[in-house]
Amino acid sequence: MKLALPAIALACACQGAAAQSGTVTQQTSSSSGSLATITQIGDDNHAGRPGSTIDGIVQQDIHGRALATVYQQGSGNLAGLTQDGTSSNRGEIEARLTQSGTANDASVTQHIVTSSLLVVEQQGTGNSASVAQRYSADTHLEIHQSGTRNRLVVTQDDAVYNGPAITQVGEENTVSVGTRDATGSGPTIVQRGAANTARATITHSDLKSVDVQQQGQGNSVDAIQSDYATVARVVQNGDFNVASFVQAGYENSLTITQAGFSNTAIASQSTNGHAADISQTGSMNYSSVYQH
Repeated sequence: MKLALPAIALACACQGAAAQSGTVTQQTSSSSGSLATITQIGDDNHAGRPGSTIDGIVQQDIHGRALATVYQQGSGNLAGLTQDGTSSNRGEIEARLTQSGTANDASVTQHIVTSSLLVVEQQGTGNSASVAQRYSADTHLEIHQSGTRNRLVVTQDDAVYNGPAITQVGEENTVSVGTRDATGSGPTIVQRGAANTARATITHSDLKSVDVQQQGQGNSVDAIQSDYATVARVVQNGDFNVASFVQAGYENSLTITQAGFSNTAIASQSTNGHAADISQTGSMNYSSVYQH
């Protein structure tokens, strides 16, 4: 199903059978705005091209109110959502993608978007999400994953943004955030459960903070910041904690707190105003700080 819709249009694919596919395309330069919704309940749902997370809802060159919503419930769900060249000079910009079930896969892209809210929620087993924001300003990103074997990749390039705010609850959670040439508040990552892994790589960015909180077993944090990095905070509570940090450039500050069992913290900072505070309580603690 493919619909080409004018401004202020509602597209709804409400489906309950197997092997579902839904695609909504909106393209207009009007200031009146656009609204698109895809709802799918059942198994093997595709909000986009069959077998992929391409297309789904596509909103392009919308210079007004733009709202996009994808909701999927079942197994084997695939969803794609794209907002391209959309500005909020005449209305709000918002995208929401919700998946509930097993083996869910989602891809969300915002390109040249201003003043937007993007929310991704996944519940169940085997969830995977990929979120990309490029050349966008004043964006706010919230991602919530709960269940088992959750995977998340966030990419932000040449953007002014708030967040992302990421929460993972469950087992075998993994999150990777890559930011380049960005300005704004840094990522906040909260992981609760077992076998948690978080990695943030930030280059050539003027960010205010990076905050990682992990509760549970098998925790690991690996964050790298380069140029203009200001504040980084890591809190790990429980079991197999490992934190590794590299910061380079200008007013650096780092705080690592570890509580419980096999703790290891390694930090390296170079050039300009350094400050490092590592606190470890529990068993088999090891810390190394190198500032120069």
